[in-house]
Amino acid sequence: DTQTSGIGGGLGYFRKGVDYSEDPLQGLRLALAGRASEVIGVGATAKLVWGPGRAGHDNFKDVDVGAIANLGMIKAGVTATNLFGGSEVLEQDRELVAGTRVGYNEVLFMSLAAHSKFQSLSPFQYSAGAEYMTPYYVTLRAGYRTRPSVAQSWWGMGASFMSPRLSVHYATEFPNQDQTVTEHLIGATMVF
Repeated sequence: DTQTSGIGGGLGYFRKGVDYSEDPLQGLRLALAGRASEVIGVGATAKLVWGPGRAGHDNFKDVDVGAIANLGMIKAGVTATNLFGGSEVLEQDRELVAGTRVGYNEVLFMSLAAHSKFQSLSPFQYSAGAEYMTPYYVTLRAGYRTRPSVAQSWWGMGASFMSPRLSVHYATEFPNQDQTVTEHLIGATMVF
């Protein structure tokens, strides 16, 4: 919780269904974050990922790093994923993500992001989203992401219950392509 202290951390597990195998992609993550100054935050995540790829099973250990600038109603950040190379088999490449979030009155937020591979700074994926925070600990979200070079796109929506000590999140993503899987994400955050 970097809102009330200078350092925060998290531990997580994920399972993600893939359309080419009955086995899910799975992973463990350990994250640490802190404030470098009053407006700059930094973080790092160590992760272990395993499961099926289109060319067989694989596993890898890697690190993601990021930084965010809190400039009042505007926040801007950058993240570098899979610094040690990721896994070609699991389609987990080195990527660079840059984004911004604009907020109004701590109630309504709009976000934009672009993803690119390390080999080329030309983005391969764009995303946009909106978030509404009600005064009753409930947050509603909607978004859209697209990969123009391969003619793929997704719509998403979600909701969260966010209290000072416990947050529960649900999101779903609907692909605009036939023969692809609708994803459901469930998460929880506890502050000690």
